Amino acid sequence: MTRRDRSPSEARKLELAAKRRRISAKKEARRGANEAAKIAQRWNGWQDAVFCDEGGVQRVAPYSYRFEAFAKGRWFGRTAVDVLTDEFKAYSPSYFREALKSGRVLVNERKVDDASVFASGDQLVHICHRHEPPVRNELRVVRRDEERIVVDKPSSLPVHPCGRYRFNSVVYVLSRTHKVQALPVHRLDRLTSGVLVLALNASAARSIGDQIQAHTVSKHYLARVKGEFPLQTATKSEGPALFSSFEVPSEIIVDQNPSWVLCDEPLVCVNKRVGKFDVGAGGKESRTEFRRLSYNGRTSVVLCRPLTGRTHQIRVHLRALGFPIANDPSYGGKLCRGNTVLETRPCDAAVVDAFERRVRAEVDEICPECSHNNEQYIPADPHTKGELYCSEIWLHAICYAGDGWSESVPPPSWAMPDFDDENYLKDVDPNSLEPV
Repeated sequence: MTRRDRSPSEARKLELAAKRRRISAKKEARRGANEAAKIAQRWNGWQDAVFCDEGGVQRVAPYSYRFEAFAKGRWFGRTAVDVLTDEFKAYSPSYFREALKSGRVLVNERKVDDASVFASGDQLVHICHRHEPPVRNELRVVRRDEERIVVDKPSSLPVHPCGRYRFNSVVYVLSRTHKVQALPVHRLDRLTSGVLVLALNASAARSIGDQIQAHTVSKHYLARVKGEFPLQTATKSEGPALFSSFEVPSEIIVDQNPSWVLCDEPLVCVNKRVGKFDVGAGGKESRTEFRRLSYNGRTSVVLCRPLTGRTHQIRVHLRALGFPIANDPSYGGKLCRGNTVLETRPCDAAVVDAFERRVRAEVDEICPECSHNNEQYIPADPHTKGELYCSEIWLHAICYAGDGWSESVPPPSWAMPDFDDENYLKDVDPNSLEPV
């Protein structure tokens, strides 16, 4: 039927439909522009910071930071010093009393005394001298297109700002070194290394997020665990059904073992404040498959595939099986010489000296951290005293795949059959480590 043959009502319907499409397209364009503007401002602020990238380590000089938060229910009726000491354990009550006097701690933008208590709707401001722990600066871009950027993340580097880390995070490193504003779409613990996929726009983030929600993505990890991991058990699995075409690099395979071991213990959170988990009745359904790749008489390298996406799932399940990650002090492994220091490459001593002189010249008189040396040791999230100084665990995301795409990175040196785990795992005295 031609345009002349259409009745006025039909023509009007077509015209209205076309108008709705134009309006929808304009709204989508505005939404995209607004989201792009928000993303462009998300990981800024590093331009005013001072960095030192030498010896395989990224350092950032301490800087003034304004922390803002609205009062939480657990704060109501408690004094500012009590709340702040509880929430910011790196600082002492005496520090916060001095900060209240000097106006570095404000409530509703006003100075208050140490007897004031929080009420609903109060806003806290803490202007602190922020010290970030140094991290490995070995972040490698694997692939980049208009939709996403794929990186090989080193251990010690968190994905996004958290705790004591801000500029020393993947998203800020990418903003500073590659001028991209990336959006994390999946988790990878700070102590874990490996493949990480980040979106470069909101639509790509939604697309990957939808696949994660639909359980159409697959992850493979490598881990080095204590003891001789079994080739198979009574609860063996047939192995991954999705994306089974993933091929383990031949250089890390010693045991020609097709069998998978299944752990399906439910996970429960045993400490919400620090995010500690364990297996237990009534917990969330959790399933992980494991396949042994090698055993050297002390430790085993295993391929891990989580079928569910619980926090710390692989770490907890390996401990539950009796084969914890050998250098994971939070879940049955040990704090040792290898995971309490940052391995560094040769560096330009003059550059490092100039950076250190600048840091020493800008000491804050009431900052409790200015007297500490943060060049060597890496503090972790304070789950345990042991992990406080841990820079890495032997857990590496080697492949991440979804519907029509797959991203992988090379295996780490510790996954090789000739890796010297005995020297790495030598004891270290926790009392000799300096906290920062």
